[in-house]
Parts: sequence; structure tokens; C-alpha cells
Amino acid sequence: MNEISKDNFVLALRGGVNLYINEEEKSTIESLINSGQKLIKVKGKLIMSEAILYIVSAVDVEEAMMIRRGYVKCESGHWYQRNLPKCDKCYL
Repeated sequence: MNEISKDNFVLALRGGVNLYINEEEKSTIESLINSGQKLIKVKGKLIMSEAILYIVSAVDVEEAMMIRRGYVKCESGHWYQRNLPKCDKCYL
């Protein structure tokens, strides 16, 4: 899988499927949706435009997943388990 960066996006589909796309693919998909296209080909998959829920930054999705897994982000940007008294990377 590609490294997650602010330039990557997640195309969220019904059924819990997430496809990671880049800026160019995002622009193309948005244009096709706005033009009324019913079927869109993304990463070799044919997708109904009605099945698309949203397109968001991959960083936002990864952060939401970490929070659901019980992690907290400290002021320095490090992730640590919620049940730990403090971030071990910040207090070395």
C-alpha cells in the first residue's frame, strides 16, 4: 500500500469499502460525478456514482481509525494508548 500523505484521499463507498486515490484521480472522479456520469471506473473497478459516500483526506481517515482503536494523539503529534498515563515519546 502507498504511504499515507496529505496528498492522498479516500473514496468511501457503501458497504464499508475505501479506495485510496491521488489528487488527479479525485479531480477526475469529481468531474465525472458533476457531469452526471452513472458509472465511474476507479482503479480498474466500475463503480456506480450513487455508491460513493464521500471523498476525504486519507490522513483524516487514518486519524479516525486510530481514535476508534483507543489511541490518543499528544500535543507533539505522537499516538499512544488511551489507558497509558502519558505519551512515552514526549517524556523520555
